[in-house]
Amino acid sequence: MKRALLIGLDGATYDLLDAYAASGLMPGYSRWLREGAAGVLDSTNPPTTPPAWSSCVTGMNPGRHGVFDFRESFHSDRTRPLITGSSVRARKIWDILGDLKKRSCVTNFPVGFPAEQLDGVYVCGMMTPDTCDDYAWPEGEMERLLKAVPDYVPNVDIPRYDAEQIDNALTFLNDLEKSLEARIDAFWHYYEQEAWDFYFPTFVFHDRLGHLFWKFMTGEDGFDEHPHFAQLRPRIERLYKRFDDLLVRLLEVRPDDLTLFMCSDHGFGGTRTFFEVNAWLEHLGLLVLKPSARVRSRAFYAAMELGESEPVKGFLPQGLQARVRRRIRQGRSSFKNDLLDSIDWTKTRAFFPGVPLQGIVLPRWSHETPAGVRTEDERIALRESIRGQLVALPGPDGAPVVDRVWAREDLFSGPYTDQAPDLIFVARDYSCLGRPVLGARSWFRDSSEGANGFHRMGGVLLALGEGIQQGVRIEDSQIGDVTPTVLHALGEAIPDDMDGQVVRQLWTSDWFRGHPPRYCQAKAHEGVREVQHASDDEGLKDRLRALGYLD
Repeated sequence: MKRALLIGLDGATYDLLDAYAASGLMPGYSRWLREGAAGVLDSTNPPTTPPAWSSCVTGMNPGRHGVFDFRESFHSDRTRPLITGSSVRARKIWDILGDLKKRSCVTNFPVGFPAEQLDGVYVCGMMTPDTCDDYAWPEGEMERLLKAVPDYVPNVDIPRYDAEQIDNALTFLNDLEKSLEARIDAFWHYYEQEAWDFYFPTFVFHDRLGHLFWKFMTGEDGFDEHPHFAQLRPRIERLYKRFDDLLVRLLEVRPDDLTLFMCSDHGFGGTRTFFEVNAWLEHLGLLVLKPSARVRSRAFYAAMELGESEPVKGFLPQGLQARVRRRIRQGRSSFKNDLLDSIDWTKTRAFFPGVPLQGIVLPRWSHETPAGVRTEDERIALRESIRGQLVALPGPDGAPVVDRVWAREDLFSGPYTDQAPDLIFVARDYSCLGRPVLGARSWFRDSSEGANGFHRMGGVLLALGEGIQQGVRIEDSQIGDVTPTVLHALGEAIPDDMDGQVVRQLWTSDWFRGHPPRYCQAKAHEGVREVQHASDDEGLKDRLRALGYLD
């Protein structure tokens, strides 16, 4: 009986993996490249975690599964609650396999909380609230996991750390390493102890390191001469080496009936500029803040600029700097949590909701948003006006800053397309990152001195097993191709409602001719059965804000 193992790597990129392989740091990954096939896996547009992983496990574009952000769409719910597993309005690969009497083991899926009731095991990941007392299925699974892996935690809580302080940065890396060790132990626990046909564990340390330490990993923008470089770089590489130890062992023990896959939801790159989109829209007269919010937001932004200025950093002791930054971040997050309440909806015609969307929403007319567009012609006219001004917008260096702007129907198709932002843009390949911050005195803010990074379109896809080509690099695969490709490797028919296609280049031509893809009529999505319990939504929102994901 055929089985498949899909290792999810949140935020992994060939830019780092290949460099570490060339240096000898990752012999397991290097062996996989020699014995299997690999290629760039293009993410969703924009390349952010919720839509990308949702497309990965459904084979559908966001317009058909309905997830665009960590929050629900403003167009469907103005309060924008956090998404759950049921927000993915399409059947996932484990739903399809369950109908075929195949067991799945899904662990640490980043956008899946609460746990889903499936035929097998489900352990939640990144979106698990800190106070949650049950994040696994079936009943009692969390207790069984913790008995086998006592140090297991579903997430490393980012807001506890100030990565600009070397002591805090090293503490974070200690905790991240401990978490990775526990996840590796959990990987082998389920690999060896659980009966499964499809195993899908996800590791997120790549993404965490990328957001906080990207430039320490690459040395760009002079970070190879940073005073913390010598302490942080070896610790970061140790995490990659420890993960590679898992790959070394896995390649040794893999049975012939098991096909291996590895993919990431997006790539990574450095952040050099922040684009304060709402400040720009306010300048255009398209966004209007309530008077009290305008005063408050400008005060917060001024405090943020002062606290991060070089004269203040040079004058204040590091401990006091950390306290100042903590107060600023807390204030900024508190304010940003009130983004929607800060806007004067009687006058606002456009706004930027949050980092994951990288797009602009045009509110529709209602009694709550009386300045919103009333007709489709009015919406298109306003959209095209903003598009033209975005394309013409000069950056700090005077050159155009926006690479391209799309209308949502240019990128998405399906019943939920109208839930997407009206405009989506990319600025300098995401090295210029749109933010929802209010109160900015200028539209652009330099970030070249920060170590941080953000997502890129190019993720990774690797395969190894029966019929898979050896030592080749493939082209033109999309993240929605993962589910149909895994189903094909399992010898199963592919539902005919998927946008994704089998990545034929992974297999030899002879093998593929003897094993052509089969298709079947898709079954209607019937919703998700979630484990019900109380959750700490505010604690979770704070964590996502600390990563820059939430408004």
